[in-house]
Amino acid sequence: MFEKVRKPVKAKNIVAYIIFGAICVVFVFLGIGPSQFGITTGGPAAIVNKEPISIADYREAYSRLQNQYQSQMSLLPAAQRQFYVNALRTQALEILINSEVVAQSAEAMGLHAADHEIRKYITNIPFFQKDGRFQRELYDNYLRYRKVSTEKFEAEVRKDLSRSRVQELLEVALTPPKVSLEMNTKSEQTQVNLS
Repeated sequence: MFEKVRKPVKAKNIVAYIIFGAICVVFVFLGIGPSQFGITTGGPAAIVNKEPISIADYREAYSRLQNQYQSQMSLLPAAQRQFYVNALRTQALEILINSEVVAQSAEAMGLHAADHEIRKYITNIPFFQKDGRFQRELYDNYLRYRKVSTEKFEAEVRKDLSRSRVQELLEVALTPPKVSLEMNTKSEQTQVNLS
Protein backbone atom coordinates (compact mmCIF):
# COMPACT_ATOMS: atom_id res chain seq x y z
CA MET A 1 0.00 0.00 0.00
CA PHE A 2 2.84 2.42 0.81
CA GLU A 3 4.45 1.65 -2.55
CA LYS A 4 1.51 3.26 -4.36
CA VAL A 5 1.87 6.39 -2.23
CA ARG A 6 5.67 6.63 -2.69
CA LYS A 7 5.74 6.28 -6.48
CA PRO A 8 4.10 9.66 -7.21
CA VAL A 9 6.41 11.27 -4.66
CA LYS A 10 9.47 9.87 -6.46
CA ALA A 11 8.24 11.29 -9.76
CA LYS A 12 7.73 14.69 -8.15
CA ASN A 13 11.22 14.53 -6.64
CA ILE A 14 12.78 13.73 -9.99
CA VAL A 15 10.97 16.65 -11.62
CA ALA A 16 12.08 18.92 -8.78
CA TYR A 17 15.73 17.80 -9.20
CA ILE A 18 15.58 18.39 -12.95
CA ILE A 19 14.17 21.89 -12.48
CA PHE A 20 16.72 22.68 -9.79
CA GLY A 21 19.53 21.38 -12.03
CA ALA A 22 18.30 23.51 -14.94
CA ILE A 23 18.27 26.60 -12.72
CA CYS A 24 21.84 25.87 -11.56
CA VAL A 25 23.02 25.46 -15.15
CA VAL A 26 21.45 28.81 -16.09
CA PHE A 27 23.21 30.50 -13.16
CA VAL A 28 26.56 28.97 -14.13
CA PHE A 29 26.32 30.02 -17.77
CA LEU A 30 25.21 33.55 -16.88
CA GLY A 31 28.09 33.93 -14.44
CA ILE A 32 25.82 34.33 -11.47
CA GLY A 33 27.46 33.03 -8.34
CA PRO A 34 26.97 33.23 -4.61
CA SER A 35 28.77 36.59 -4.43
CA GLN A 36 25.97 38.27 -6.45
CA PHE A 37 23.62 37.45 -3.58
CA GLY A 38 25.98 38.71 -0.88
CA ILE A 39 27.20 35.22 0.01
CA THR A 40 30.94 34.75 0.39
CA THR A 41 32.32 31.28 0.04
CA GLY A 42 35.60 31.89 1.88
CA GLY A 43 37.70 29.91 -0.58
CA PRO A 44 40.16 31.22 -3.15
CA ALA A 45 39.00 32.96 -6.32
CA ALA A 46 41.19 30.59 -8.35
CA ILE A 47 43.98 28.08 -7.88
CA VAL A 48 47.02 28.12 -10.18
CA ASN A 49 49.21 25.03 -9.82
CA LYS A 50 48.14 24.58 -6.18
CA GLU A 51 48.79 28.29 -5.45
CA PRO A 52 45.56 30.08 -4.39
CA ILE A 53 44.56 33.51 -5.64
CA SER A 54 42.62 35.13 -2.83
CA ILE A 55 39.20 36.65 -3.22
CA ALA A 56 40.62 39.88 -1.73
CA ASP A 57 43.20 40.06 -4.53
CA TYR A 58 40.46 39.38 -7.07
CA ARG A 59 38.24 42.11 -5.63
CA GLU A 60 41.15 44.57 -5.66
CA ALA A 61 41.98 43.76 -9.31
CA TYR A 62 38.33 44.05 -10.30
CA SER A 63 38.01 47.35 -8.44
CA ARG A 64 41.04 48.76 -10.30
CA LEU A 65 39.56 47.74 -13.65
CA GLN A 66 36.15 49.10 -12.69
CA ASN A 67 37.67 52.46 -11.72
CA GLN A 68 39.68 52.52 -14.93
CA TYR A 69 36.63 51.97 -17.15
CA GLN A 70 34.00 53.74 -15.02
CA SER A 71 33.51 56.64 -17.44
CA GLN A 72 32.99 54.28 -20.38
CA MET A 73 30.56 52.10 -18.43
CA SER A 74 28.39 55.06 -17.45
CA LEU A 75 27.70 55.77 -21.14
CA LEU A 76 26.33 52.28 -21.80
CA PRO A 77 22.67 51.25 -21.53
CA ALA A 78 21.83 49.12 -18.49
CA ALA A 79 21.63 45.85 -20.46
CA GLN A 80 25.07 46.33 -21.96
CA ARG A 81 26.50 47.58 -18.68
CA GLN A 82 25.88 44.22 -16.99
CA PHE A 83 27.62 42.42 -19.86
CA TYR A 84 30.54 44.86 -19.50
CA VAL A 85 30.70 44.25 -15.74
CA ASN A 86 30.85 40.48 -16.31
CA ALA A 87 33.60 40.98 -18.91
CA LEU A 88 35.61 43.09 -16.41
CA ARG A 89 35.21 40.39 -13.75
CA THR A 90 36.51 37.78 -16.17
CA GLN A 91 39.36 40.05 -17.24
CA ALA A 92 40.38 40.72 -13.63
CA LEU A 93 40.59 37.00 -12.91
CA GLU A 94 42.49 36.31 -16.14
CA ILE A 95 45.03 39.03 -15.29
CA LEU A 96 45.62 37.49 -11.86
CA ILE A 97 45.93 33.97 -13.26
CA ASN A 98 48.34 35.04 -16.03
CA SER A 99 50.36 37.01 -13.53
CA GLU A 100 50.61 34.02 -11.20
CA VAL A 101 51.64 31.71 -14.05
CA VAL A 102 54.45 34.08 -15.05
CA ALA A 103 55.57 34.47 -11.43
CA GLN A 104 55.67 30.69 -10.98
CA SER A 105 57.62 30.33 -14.22
CA ALA A 106 60.10 32.94 -13.04
CA GLU A 107 60.55 31.09 -9.76
CA ALA A 108 61.06 27.80 -11.62
CA MET A 109 63.75 29.45 -13.77
CA GLY A 110 65.46 30.91 -10.70
CA LEU A 111 64.62 34.51 -11.60
CA HIS A 112 63.53 35.60 -8.14
CA ALA A 113 64.43 38.96 -6.63
CA ALA A 114 66.77 39.18 -3.66
CA ASP A 115 65.78 40.93 -0.44
CA HIS A 116 68.07 43.91 -1.06
CA GLU A 117 66.47 44.42 -4.51
CA ILE A 118 63.01 44.48 -2.96
CA ARG A 119 64.17 46.95 -0.31
CA LYS A 120 65.73 49.19 -2.98
CA TYR A 121 62.60 49.03 -5.15
CA ILE A 122 60.28 49.95 -2.26
CA THR A 123 62.46 52.79 -0.99
CA ASN A 124 62.58 54.26 -4.53
CA ILE A 125 58.78 54.40 -4.93
CA PRO A 126 57.99 58.15 -5.13
CA PHE A 127 54.75 57.70 -3.14
CA PHE A 128 56.80 56.67 -0.09
CA GLN A 129 59.22 59.59 -0.37
CA LYS A 130 59.19 63.09 1.02
CA ASP A 131 61.82 65.56 -0.16
CA GLY A 132 63.49 62.74 -2.10
CA ARG A 133 63.93 60.48 0.96
CA PHE A 134 62.06 57.33 1.93
CA GLN A 135 59.60 57.90 4.79
CA ARG A 136 58.67 54.83 6.79
CA GLU A 137 55.48 56.52 8.05
CA LEU A 138 54.17 56.93 4.50
CA TYR A 139 54.95 53.27 3.80
CA ASP A 140 53.21 52.09 6.98
CA ASN A 141 50.18 54.30 6.29
CA TYR A 142 49.88 52.80 2.81
CA LEU A 143 50.01 49.26 4.19
CA ARG A 144 47.35 50.10 6.78
CA TYR A 145 45.14 51.68 4.09
CA ARG A 146 45.41 48.55 1.91
CA LYS A 147 45.05 46.31 4.99
CA VAL A 148 48.14 44.36 3.93
CA SER A 149 51.04 43.12 6.02
CA THR A 150 54.62 44.08 5.22
CA GLU A 151 55.39 40.47 4.32
CA LYS A 152 52.49 40.23 1.87
CA PHE A 153 53.37 43.53 0.20
CA GLU A 154 57.02 42.51 -0.14
CA ALA A 155 55.91 39.16 -1.60
CA GLU A 156 53.82 41.09 -4.16
CA VAL A 157 56.84 43.24 -5.04
CA ARG A 158 59.02 40.10 -5.31
CA LYS A 159 56.52 38.59 -7.76
CA ASP A 160 56.34 41.84 -9.75
CA LEU A 161 60.12 42.02 -10.05
CA SER A 162 60.28 38.36 -11.08
CA ARG A 163 57.59 38.92 -13.72
CA SER A 164 59.45 41.92 -15.11
CA ARG A 165 62.61 39.81 -15.39
CA VAL A 166 60.74 37.18 -17.39
CA GLN A 167 59.32 39.91 -19.60
CA GLU A 168 62.79 41.38 -20.16
CA LEU A 169 64.16 37.94 -21.06
CA LEU A 170 61.33 37.39 -23.53
CA GLU A 171 61.93 40.78 -25.14
CA VAL A 172 65.64 40.03 -25.52
CA ALA A 173 64.92 36.56 -26.88
CA LEU A 174 62.35 37.82 -29.37
CA THR A 175 64.41 40.77 -30.58
CA PRO A 176 66.38 39.74 -33.65
CA PRO A 177 70.13 40.35 -33.53
CA LYS A 178 71.46 43.51 -35.17
CA VAL A 179 73.34 41.47 -37.80
CA SER A 180 70.13 39.73 -38.81
CA LEU A 181 68.32 43.05 -39.13
CA GLU A 182 71.10 44.44 -41.31
CA MET A 183 71.01 41.38 -43.55
CA ASN A 184 67.25 41.66 -43.95
CA THR A 185 67.54 45.34 -44.82
CA LYS A 186 70.24 44.63 -47.43
CA SER A 187 68.26 41.78 -48.96
CA GLU A 188 65.15 43.97 -49.23
CA GLN A 189 67.17 46.71 -50.91
CA THR A 190 68.87 44.35 -53.34
CA GLN A 191 67.26 44.21 -56.75
CA VAL A 192 67.77 41.32 -59.04
CA ASN A 193 68.13 41.88 -62.78
CA LEU A 194 66.96 38.68 -64.41
CA SER A 195 67.29 39.96 -67.96
